[in-house]
Amino acid sequence: MAYNSTRQLILCQNVCVADTFVKRLLGATKEIAHAPRRTTSHENGVIFKGDFGNSYDGILIRPCRSIHTFFLKYPLDVIFLDQNKHICRIYSHLKPFRITPLIPSAQMVLELMGGTLLPSMAQKGDIVIFLDREPDRS
Repeated sequence: MAYNSTRQLILCQNVCVADTFVKRLLGATKEIAHAPRRTTSHENGVIFKGDFGNSYDGILIRPCRSIHTFFLKYPLDVIFLDQNKHICRIYSHLKPFRITPLIPSAQMVLELMGGTLLPSMAQKGDIVIFLDREPDRS
């Protein structure tokens, strides 16, 4: 789960980690491109079933300082995070066949289906943490 601890909001429920060369290279191109297998849910947004074997609604690519959306047929919401998991850059509705500039402070990228991320859910400087369960909000 990707959780914005600054705003106390869940960004996505199930995160697929792309931490090998091949998984980083392919990113959403390989995994999210299986859009016909997606299902929509009122609470969880879009859920994908990819080749990693699990249902997920986000991909964490690490290490990563720039991404492309070549060969995708839909936009992505993209969050660049630094080594302390502070948001250093956000792209909403990044269209297909685009390349982001190199973000020198970024260490990882969280990719979500376009339209998932509302402006109030994440802003530059927010801290994103990754959890195995629901956060305790008490």
